Amino acid sequence: MSADLQNSLDDVSQAGADRLLTSGGEPDCLQGTDAIAKLVKSARGRIHIMAGGGINAGNVAHILQRTGITEIHVGLATAVPSPMVVRNSRVCLGKVSGREYHRAQVLEESVRELKRAVAEVPANQRGEP
Repeated sequence: MSADLQNSLDDVSQAGADRLLTSGGEPDCLQGTDAIAKLVKSARGRIHIMAGGGINAGNVAHILQRTGITEIHVGLATAVPSPMVVRNSRVCLGKVSGREYHRAQVLEESVRELKRAVAEVPANQRGEP
């Protein structure tokens, strides 16, 4: 978390990092596109900017085109039913009942959809905000 994204970019770069993961100081990349684009321009040649937070097949094209990023970090996990056999409705294994019967899994189709969405963005519309 940062109170000043530009200063933080400079600090992280000077510390020797080669990559900065950011949502542009917003809850997700879609809301942070303007800030991410500014970071990309400021970072040219010093450090790579990787956008992460809420990226999916439905918004990745917009994010790529708006920000100029060339790297993304995604979490495509989907809740799928657990193979758990023994179930006791009187006992909750978490804060929300029912979640113990699901697990997070990245589905191949989700990856394919994201890959297709990225591929549909013309090369001349990626990498430059």
